Amino acid sequence: MARDAPLPRPRRGPRRERALAAAPTTGAAAPEAAPSTEAPDDTRTVYAWLTRLTVDPADTERLLVEILRRSRAARPAWLRTASGTTWLQFLTVQSVLRQRGVL
Repeated sequence: MARDAPLPRPRRGPRRERALAAAPTTGAAAPEAAPSTEAPDDTRTVYAWLTRLTVDPADTERLLVEILRRSRAARPAWLRTASGTTWLQFLTVQSVLRQRGVL
């Protein structure tokens, strides 16, 4: 397993509206685009952090699910003004330290 694999570039946003707006409107209906199976950016980011901090892929996936579940809960008062990335970093470090037995 590669540990320091490069992170994918962040997505800029949905491009489907631009593609549909630029498509010529002829008599034939445009085919619908298949739903995207890509993971959200938060999931990719947390997964990349976890692959660097853990050794076992099973632990990585278990912690990923736990972190994403906990990220939907309300933030502590002292962390409410922080960005979403900071919140995810906090949860990632806290979960890894718990798994290692430090917390």
